[in-house]
Amino acid sequence: MLTQRKRRCARCGAQSAKTRCFPANLKKYHQFVWVKSLGLSKEEALRELEVFRERVANKEDIRWCEAHFGADGLPIERERLALEWGKPKKKLKDSSFCFSQVSYQSESDTEEEEEEDTTVHSSYFLTAKPMIDMLFRRCQECGALIDPISVQWRQKASALWVTYSCTGCKKHFRWDSQPKRGRGKSRVYEMNQALPVSAFITGLPIMRLIDQCDLLSIAIPKERSMRDTIRFYACISIDRVYLRWERLARDLSKDVAPEEGIVVALDGQFAHPGWTSNNGKVTVFDCALGLAIAAVSLSTKDEEIGGVSCWIETVGSEKALVELVDDGFSIRARVTDSNASVDKRIRENPKLKGIESKRDFWHAQKSLRKAWWAVKGMKSYPRFSEWYKSFFNHLFYVNKRFPNREDRPLALEYVRSFIKHCTGQHRWRKVDKW
Repeated sequence: MLTQRKRRCARCGAQSAKTRCFPANLKKYHQFVWVKSLGLSKEEALRELEVFRERVANKEDIRWCEAHFGADGLPIERERLALEWGKPKKKLKDSSFCFSQVSYQSESDTEEEEEEDTTVHSSYFLTAKPMIDMLFRRCQECGALIDPISVQWRQKASALWVTYSCTGCKKHFRWDSQPKRGRGKSRVYEMNQALPVSAFITGLPIMRLIDQCDLLSIAIPKERSMRDTIRFYACISIDRVYLRWERLARDLSKDVAPEEGIVVALDGQFAHPGWTSNNGKVTVFDCALGLAIAAVSLSTKDEEIGGVSCWIETVGSEKALVELVDDGFSIRARVTDSNASVDKRIRENPKLKGIESKRDFWHAQKSLRKAWWAVKGMKSYPRFSEWYKSFFNHLFYVNKRFPNREDRPLALEYVRSFIKHCTGQHRWRKVDKW
C-alpha cells in the first residue's frame, strides 16, 4: 500500500502531506481572504482573484500548505484584511479549510458529510471507478502531474491494481485495492476468497450472488473460480475447525457421562425434501449436554448407498454410532424416529446390538397430527379445533410421566380418559383393547 500523498504548495512550492484546497464557491468571502493574505493591494487582489477563479473553473488543483494558516483555520494576515474590507472576525467553517483529496467541494456535500460523520467500523466500501481515477491525476509522492499514458489498469476479479510512472520523482508505483493473503504462489486477493466463502457459509446460492452483482455492475470472481475456492479452501478449513470443536465436545461428554452410558439422539437431514435428494447427513447429539458429538455426510454417489437416497440415513446412523463406540463411548440408548431400516441395520451390527432403542415424542405424535386432520369433517367442527392443542399437550405429559414400556397400559388409560371426559362420558368400563 502507498504512503500518504504529498502535494505541492501553490504559494511557497514546498511539498506537504497536509494541504488545503482553494475555496471553489464564488459566493463565499473565503476566496477574498485567501487572495488578500498574499499582501497585495485591493486592485491587485481582485485581478489575482479572477486568475484563481479561472484556474478553479478548469479544475486545477490549487493548494496551500498549513504553514500559511493560523490556529483557527484562517490564512495569516486576516486581521488587517478584516479592518480594510469591514468584514467580521469570526471563525469560518467551510469545506475549503478541511483536508481533502478532491479539487473542490460544494456546500451541500459538506453539510451531508458533517451529518454522517461517524466512526468507521467496516473494512470495505463500494467505490465507483471514476472516483478512483481522481486519485491518479498526480503523483502520490511528489504531487506532480501524471501522464495519463503511463497509467495502466489491471483487474483480477474483484481486485484492482494501478501502475504508473512519475516524471517528477522518476519512480514507478503500484497501487492495490485489496491486500493479499497466503504464501508464495498461493497468494490471492482477500475479497476474491472471502466472497465465495461468505456465500457458502450463509447459504447464499452462487448464481444468485452472480445475478445480483451483474445487475449492479460489481466485479466478482467467475462462477468456476468461486466453486473451486469453496471446494479447495473453504471446505477444508471448515472441516478442520469442526473436527477441533467435535473433539472438545466428545471429551466433555466423556467426562460427565454416567457409568451406565450416555443417551444419544440422532436424525438425518437431506439437501431437499423428497426421495430424490442426492446428499444428506446424520448428526448425533448427547441428550444430556445438547452437544453434537458426531456427524456423517453421505451422497447417493457413494458405493455403499447405491444411488438410493433413503439409505443415506440408514447407513449414516450406523457409521456414526460405530465411530462413537470405537472412540470409547458407552451408549446406553438411542432416540430416533420410527425407521425400520435403521433399527434392523443397528440390530444386526455386533457392536451396536446392545443399545436400547427409544422414540422421541416429536416423531411419535407427528403421524397422529396428520391422522387428526385426515378424519372427514374434522375441520368443519370448531370444537375439535379447540381440543387439538390440549390433546397433544396431554399426550406429551403422559409420555414424559410414563416413559417405560411396562407403564404403557396405564398411559393409554390416561389418554382415553381425556377423550371420554371431553365427550361427556365420565364413567366407562375398562377393556383390554382400545
